[in-house]
Amino acid sequence: MTLELNHVDAYGVRLAYFESQIGSSSDRTLLFVHGMGCHARCWDATLKLLNTSCRTICVELRGHGRSENRRPYSWDQFGKDLTSFIQVLDLNPIVAVGHSLGGHALLQAAAVLTRRFEALLLLEPVVYYPTAYSDSAFASAFDSPEDHPFARRRLLWNSSEELMAFLRDRNPFKLWDAAVLHDHCAYALEPATNGQYQLCCPPLVEAEIALSVTDTNVHPLLSFVDVPVTIVRAKSAPGFRHPKDTIHSVTWPQLAKNLPQGTDKQLDDVSHFIPMQRPDVVAGELNAYFQDPATT
Repeated sequence: MTLELNHVDAYGVRLAYFESQIGSSSDRTLLFVHGMGCHARCWDATLKLLNTSCRTICVELRGHGRSENRRPYSWDQFGKDLTSFIQVLDLNPIVAVGHSLGGHALLQAAAVLTRRFEALLLLEPVVYYPTAYSDSAFASAFDSPEDHPFARRRLLWNSSEELMAFLRDRNPFKLWDAAVLHDHCAYALEPATNGQYQLCCPPLVEAEIALSVTDTNVHPLLSFVDVPVTIVRAKSAPGFRHPKDTIHSVTWPQLAKNLPQGTDKQLDDVSHFIPMQRPDVVAGELNAYFQDPATT
């Protein structure tokens, strides 16, 4: 499998994406959108397990991977960027896969460009219960990105091997598939000064994204996403979910029921990081869909 790196200007920002062709030529595009703090190459392990013919595009959102780091990093901006990206590349028809932040952005794009989408597979999309977006109790306890714990993460590394050695025994990374963790570390860094490397998604950028998580409410858009949407969730927390909890689901359990053609699937043996932990599950969902779209 050969992945070609390309760039395109979308909504005033330079976005990177990796493109490949699986099997014979096909008009259908399989679009992958990563989560917060990740990048396009986190999908490599999933791509290797696909047995269908399609064009694949793995985009990198602003502030991530090889895309431009430019404010604003608001959640509505990620949706606008993705919508523009799809229009600029004239993608149609699309089967889209989104994890976490990527799922949120895809719901925004699909509400605007519904006719371009054939189906959506959303893995732990960050969509909270409706009142969370107006509930002061759910608002961030941090006044600025600099105050957020993400901002204190280490920026500089000597190598991807050092990064992987640091992460492999820590949650949630110790739960990840070994190949995905390798790809995450191998493509998470870019050259810095003094022979070191820095995270492509700087900690302060990730903190800014996390701080604005409830600023964009997609609930008013759900009725416009009139295409088959499969929501795959992790197990829900037994009570209040702590913001640092990466094991239990972040997705509103009733999300699928509030989509015109939504289907809900809950997996008890995965964390929020479904595509990193179980790329076989993601590929299995896609292979089953392409084999018989009517049964998924």
